[in-house]
Amino acid sequence: MNKIWFDSFLDKLPVPTFWAILSIRLVNSLTINTFFQADEYWQALEPAHKAVFGYGYLTWEWELGLRSYLHPLLYMLPYWITKQLHLDYNAVLNAPRLLNALIAAIGEYYLYHLILIKSKNPGLSKLVSYLSIFSAWNWYCWCRSFANSLELSLTIVSLYYLEMKLMLRCLILAALTCLIRPTNAIVWLYYLPTEFIKHPKYILLSVIVALASITFDCEIKITDILHTLGEKNEDPISVGFLTPCHSTPFQSHIHIPSEQANIWFLTCDPPLTSNLKPGFTVEEYLDESDYFYGDPVEFLKVNLPTIIDPKSPIDFESYWPHQWPNYIVIFEDLWQDESIKNILQSSYIIVEQLWNAPFHWDSRRRGDLILLKYKGD
Repeated sequence: MNKIWFDSFLDKLPVPTFWAILSIRLVNSLTINTFFQADEYWQALEPAHKAVFGYGYLTWEWELGLRSYLHPLLYMLPYWITKQLHLDYNAVLNAPRLLNALIAAIGEYYLYHLILIKSKNPGLSKLVSYLSIFSAWNWYCWCRSFANSLELSLTIVSLYYLEMKLMLRCLILAALTCLIRPTNAIVWLYYLPTEFIKHPKYILLSVIVALASITFDCEIKITDILHTLGEKNEDPISVGFLTPCHSTPFQSHIHIPSEQANIWFLTCDPPLTSNLKPGFTVEEYLDESDYFYGDPVEFLKVNLPTIIDPKSPIDFESYWPHQWPNYIVIFEDLWQDESIKNILQSSYIIVEQLWNAPFHWDSRRRGDLILLKYKGD
């Protein structure tokens, strides 16, 4: 009886059209304002932003040419359009999100048709489609600018063409996907029928995993605040991030030209021939972020001017020299360290305190995200 009722229910469900899926994913993409994982920005939006607008930061992989521009190339187009049309800051932020919604919608549209071909069961196809559309995990992840998101959509379309015996289309898309994400070759080496949700417990698990992964939106809000500060100030501003490296997006979200803002952060490059100190081995290497968190007070004494003032010159030698900035971004966990607070609170005051998350796996990122301002400004 239950199966008959459920089959009847599935029969009555409308087939999800592309435009319906796209509409849902547009809402999804434009309302996801949280920070999940740094690669979402630093391996896609930041290279694209720098290529189009001419300012930003490339991590070491890009500087050494170890990554392909195939994925960032997608985001160069919406950035280029916003630049050519002289669109405002909100357009710069949202243009890549529109593209992300389109990528996810294409994947889910073909997912329905792939399952229909494989199962010959319209009810099952609709069930899988709706479970995907309203999956908490997909809602949280698919509309982000990860290479994995594009990989997922392209793989689904490739599998669809494979089932349709359109081998040329399948192979072209499969090759493109492997160029973007070389590990995708595993899918084609070990292609097996995909098993979809078998037990209701997996739906609950999906929700739990999504909720457990959420880092709230302070990392995005702080970039919006810094953009506003850069626009309002007639003189250039300076900002220093005393946070673990890549804790926030960079110029893809701050979007202040280099001549208007000097922004620095703690880096985390691996040991390379260019940054390995003489006399030190690879095993002894510490990146800037690790060195700072190993002894924050010592780092500040060695790598910043003795006099805490944004106008103090860098007239000393150190491995990671920085100037005292007008603004400092810091997590509450570090701010509560009395030795750090004693150094900073004499010259800086809290101007913003953004709620972060009830918990975080990285103790360095626990507590609110705080914006400090130099008192002399």
